[in-house]
Amino acid sequence: MQPGEHLGVHAGHPGGGVPQSLALDVPAEGVQQLADGCF
Repeated sequence: MQPGEHLGVHAGHPGGGVPQSLALDVPAEGVQQLADGCF
């Protein structure tokens, strides 16, 4: 899965509530941590 696809899935995840603009500014490691917290 590409980083862009991951951000799209995360942004569309119910209860995620993370704006794409904000997610795009977060380093890949930070995004992974957010994903681990959501799932």
